[in-house]
Formats: sequence, C-alpha cells, structure tokens
Amino acid sequence: MAGIFGTHGANILNLNLANRDRAFHEFVVDLEVSDLAHLTRIIAALRAADAVVLAERLYPSGEHIPSGINPAPEALAIPGAAH
Repeated sequence: MAGIFGTHGANILNLNLANRDRAFHEFVVDLEVSDLAHLTRIIAALRAADAVVLAERLYPSGEHIPSGINPAPEALAIPGAAH
C-alpha cells in the first residue's frame, strides 16, 4: 500500500488498522491528494494490487460515498488487504 501511495505522490496523513483477523487486515487511510482524479488513480492502482481485495472511498465519518459526491477531506478504506 505505502509503495502505491508513494508512487502516486500521495501523502499519508493517518493510517489505522481497523480490523485484523487471520486472513485479512482492514486499514482506513487518510490521504492528501491533489484532486479527485488523483484519488481515482490511487484507488485504481490499489484495486489492481494482488494483496488488496477491496479499496473504496469513504466520507470523513466513515460512511460510503454515493457516486458523484466529492466531500473533503479524502479518506480511503482498504478492507481485506491481505497481510
């Protein structure tokens, strides 16, 4: 994950291990990105990574964002990231 964030020039503001079990870890990551397109490229790269099962954008409150809404700050959850 950190390699993808670095490759895409995103700053990690906060990283929280939200859930951990034997097979999977769930991280909630606050990223500093330049715009929605930047975030979209990062999510696409995470989804393409073999170790990531799911990557999605969240509201700051932790709720899922419906299509077409663009709140700030950006938050990214990576449930199912394999360890």
